[in-house]
Amino acid sequence: MEKSIKWTSAGPNERKAVVELCGWRNRTGNATPMGKRIASTPWEKLSPAAKQVLTNHGILA
Repeated sequence: MEKSIKWTSAGPNERKAVVELCGWRNRTGNATPMGKRIASTPWEKLSPAAKQVLTNHGILA
């Protein structure tokens, strides 16, 4: 991603777009149920695996 996004200050639409870009999407490009759950979860409550994927894509806490 070109710009860094802070998860804690990102809005719901921005978070949904992020999870889709990170791979939690179906074949039509929309967020999967897991992606929607991740998008609605505060950073502190995300699993270590989800945090790692987001961090690898340039997302900050």
